[in-house]
Amino acid sequence: MYTERTKIYCICEYCGKKFQAKYKSRKYCSRQCVCAEMSKNHIKDYKELIGKRFGRLVVIEREGKDKRHPHLICNCDCGNQISVNVEHLLTGRSKSCGCLRTEKTFVETTSLNTINSKLRSDNTSGVRGVTWCKSKNKWNAHIGFKKKKYNLGYYTNIQDAIKVRKNAEEELFKPILEKYKQK
Repeated sequence: MYTERTKIYCICEYCGKKFQAKYKSRKYCSRQCVCAEMSKNHIKDYKELIGKRFGRLVVIEREGKDKRHPHLICNCDCGNQISVNVEHLLTGRSKSCGCLRTEKTFVETTSLNTINSKLRSDNTSGVRGVTWCKSKNKWNAHIGFKKKKYNLGYYTNIQDAIKVRKNAEEELFKPILEKYKQK
């Protein structure tokens, strides 16, 4: 992927052609190349897709003869077999049978994805769980763990709030992350 005068250009992972995209994360072209032609039933048998990998899915065969909404039967790496819309495969919307979403996300009523999530773009403190409280004119430190929210207190100094939040992370998050070998 490269940019040229605020235009975002990507290279399709399926066909290898360059295309202009609105979003940087796009992996497959949709309307600018062969993939779009395939998805609009110009290629009716989809033999070129058989054996190709899309995320965790490997295409086996075409399902039925519905020309408006073609589906392909795919094997997932987890062992499941599912039917997937061709458009969803080509655009990257479908990457697995659903196992990717649920795999190791919730353990012991805790979401590992939430613990490892990135800092929000509208965060003003630079630390997760430390926010400015206008009504009290102080920094609030809080943390969520096992479906409960813990208020760690209000502080006039941001460094105190950050220190308390980091200590709570060490105490609550570190054991579960080590147990499930997460960062």
